Amino acid sequence: MTSREVRLREAAVDPWSLVLFAGFLDSFAVVRTLSLVCRHFLQLSQEGVRLLDLHATKDAHTLLSRCVLPRYPHIGRLSIKWTSVSDVTLASLAQGLPNLTHLNLHGCTRITDNGCHSIALLTNLRFLDLSFCIGIGDLGLEHLRPLHLETLKLAMCRRVSDVGMAFLHHMHSLRELDLSCTGVTSHGLPLVAIANLLMLDVSGCRVDNASVASVLTAAPGLWYASVAHCELLTAQLWQLTKGSGLPALRVLVLRGARHLLALEGATERHARLWAVLFAKQCPHLAFLDIAACDVPPELKKKLVEAMPRLVVDDGAIDFPLTCDCPHLPPPTRRTRITRQARPH
Repeated sequence: MTSREVRLREAAVDPWSLVLFAGFLDSFAVVRTLSLVCRHFLQLSQEGVRLLDLHATKDAHTLLSRCVLPRYPHIGRLSIKWTSVSDVTLASLAQGLPNLTHLNLHGCTRITDNGCHSIALLTNLRFLDLSFCIGIGDLGLEHLRPLHLETLKLAMCRRVSDVGMAFLHHMHSLRELDLSCTGVTSHGLPLVAIANLLMLDVSGCRVDNASVASVLTAAPGLWYASVAHCELLTAQLWQLTKGSGLPALRVLVLRGARHLLALEGATERHARLWAVLFAKQCPHLAFLDIAACDVPPELKKKLVEAMPRLVVDDGAIDFPLTCDCPHLPPPTRRTRITRQARPH
């Protein structure tokens, strides 16, 4: 084969290589297999792989240190969730993948606060998921303070408390913050009243009306908020947010927050008043979760009347009863089944 034919052949595979390695392919096994097809693919994979998903991989540390880091130094997004990686692995990542912008460590239970010191060396990092990393606490958040994170997920990190919120106070770049089922309380939550926040989840936290209202009203662009199973919240929360309202809010999760609506034994008039309140304070609301809140069925009806485009999940499923028996008429009635409340 002449040199001209080689160049033509390489030019023909270039579009395919760009499609395969420019972010549409994240399986390490497939990337490695394609790299064995020809030398051109091998070279392009080393230069072009930007996204890699190794979640639930056995012995992920060995795979990363011996294969991924030496061959794919330009990776920008890496997922190693639910693996047995440790702080040693994170130290290797900080040295071998300096261009990382997204790092998913969801469920990596062997990671500790010391590992966050290595994560802090990834100065380009914008997305960090530490959910279910039970070894992460307030000291780890102190290490992360210099980063310009836009998304930080700390769900089920029980060692994260009000002390850690002080380290997030000056992280003004945050757009998404997940503090669900952490040790954060009413004392620490106001410290993360960040103006640029778009998504907030404090489900299962012991936070009161004033602390939640301070965060909700401080972020005019907030479009997602979850206060599921926050037992300290009462109907007074809506009075505290009445002044500014929540004009950008599109998704609101109130699941299990029974005292927040306080509609036990309420009349149809009360349900209508609540519907009007939601329509005024959250005019662009598209989804509302009120499951396990012990609300009467009339509330959902009034909400839909006041906000026709609103989707309401009240914990009940409407579905038609069907039967294949040929001698029976087709079903016409619908049955309402109340779902059991699930823990958050």
